[in-house]
Amino acid sequence: MSPDAEQFEEHRGRLRAVAHRMLGPLAEADDAVQDTWLKYNAADVGEVRSLGGRLTTVLCILADPERTARLALGPLVGGEG
Repeated sequence: MSPDAEQFEEHRGRLRAVAHRMLGPLAEADDAVQDTWLKYNAADVGEVRSLGGRLTTVLCILADPERTARLALGPLVGGEG
């Protein structure tokens, strides 16, 4: 197992619990954790002070579809985003 995977695995249980509280079904929670892993694996996290905090933030953003949609769509024309 790579060092990145080992670091992520240290936080997987807590991430799964947070996702389960946010989303409900464990299948959806596991999908959100997997999406978080993909983001983590693609990112440069060398200078992150709190990996657990960063992973939780990424998970919460990915698990909140309304926020994700707002970020993807950008601000509404003629109004606030």
